[in-house]
Amino acid sequence: MALDRLAKQMSVYIVESPAPEDFVSKVLEGAPLHAVLGQLQIDSDYTVAVNKHTFAQVVIDRLRGHAEKGEAMPFLHVSAHGNAHGIGLTDGSFMSWPEFRQVLKNCPSSVTKYLTLCMSTCKGFNACKLAFSEEPTHPFHCVVGPSDEPEWFVTLIGFAAFYHQLARRPCEGPSFQKAIEAARAASGHTGFEVALAETANGAYELWKAGE
Repeated sequence: MALDRLAKQMSVYIVESPAPEDFVSKVLEGAPLHAVLGQLQIDSDYTVAVNKHTFAQVVIDRLRGHAEKGEAMPFLHVSAHGNAHGIGLTDGSFMSWPEFRQVLKNCPSSVTKYLTLCMSTCKGFNACKLAFSEEPTHPFHCVVGPSDEPEWFVTLIGFAAFYHQLARRPCEGPSFQKAIEAARAASGHTGFEVALAETANGAYELWKAGE
């Protein structure tokens, strides 16, 4: 199957929330990634969200709009600072994992049940905690992110390789693992991880045990 046909199976929604000093020094990840995805013929959208309100609004609007797109696989790519407890936003506010989960719950379940969360943040793999709930379903399908604190250029290179690998073959389970391996190889960084929502709790605890 041609690259452009496989690429059309994917829609990547990039939401970036840089620190103020990142704007000044022009240290961004989401904007150049958007340009790379364009070269790869992967459908993508790029938005800057500076606070909790705009972040929630953008995520909800984009994923509601995706419900009208057909069968393309949705990816929400969050580019921001973060830690084990959530993500930091431009205005200095902090969105915890429970708050982020609530944002996703306000999106169509017909989209979120297939949603891949790509967390380009420090400790982004901690988004596994979005699955820490007694509710029977989760507002995402799987999470991809670094388990540590890589530099911006590392996540840019890693995620570019991740999306490129997925665009080369159907978005299925084995191809996700190959895409993670591609991200690690291209960036020279072994911290990229992936886990399904239904197993995210166990995957996170396993990773913690191995630290």
